[in-house]
Amino acid sequence: MKTFLGHRIWMYLIAATVVSVGFARTVAAQLPEEPRVGSRIRIGLPDSLRVSPFVRRGQWVAGTLVRATPDTLVLHVGGANPLYVARRDITGMAVSEGASRGRSAVGHAFVSGLIFAFATYCVDGAEGNVTGRHIAIAAGSGVAIGAVAGALSPFEYWRKLKR
Repeated sequence: MKTFLGHRIWMYLIAATVVSVGFARTVAAQLPEEPRVGSRIRIGLPDSLRVSPFVRRGQWVAGTLVRATPDTLVLHVGGANPLYVARRDITGMAVSEGASRGRSAVGHAFVSGLIFAFATYCVDGAEGNVTGRHIAIAAGSGVAIGAVAGALSPFEYWRKLKR
């Protein structure tokens, strides 16, 4: 028994279990999440006029939540009149996490770095002159350009609500 527990794998297993328990999220009741009044939300509404095979039927409407009742959401979309939406008509709901320059910069940098590196690999491969240095320079250039573009034009992030 001593040799069985003396293996180093058990030490790693116990450490991994302790770390997993430490990072575990708390479990909440299974009630649907409710957006707070005053928060910016986006709701999905059905739309029977969009009949493309690759496009989701419906449209997204974003606005500030003015009031929430058990059967209706009231949104301020723009203008003087609020938009009243029955909860049974809502196909999806998300709450805005805001626009983050840092998060947008990282996302743009990663994607543009991959695109630049792949394009350089394809062009150099066609010429028979593929070198790691060219690909690294292209990836670095893509990361720099993407980071600047992402920081200058941040986009809004949405978190879907469980219904």
